[in-house]
Amino acid sequence: MEKALEKRKIKWNLVSFIDYVLKLINTETQFQLIKIKRGLI
Repeated sequence: MEKALEKRKIKWNLVSFIDYVLKLINTETQFQLIKIKRGLI
């Protein structure tokens, strides 16, 4: 029981970490796009 709970916790941490990284990448990409758009205009 304890081990299963630990595994679930690790899995959840991994999912939230991936989610965090994706949000960071998304924000960074949007920032780059804004810079590119400003460069074009």
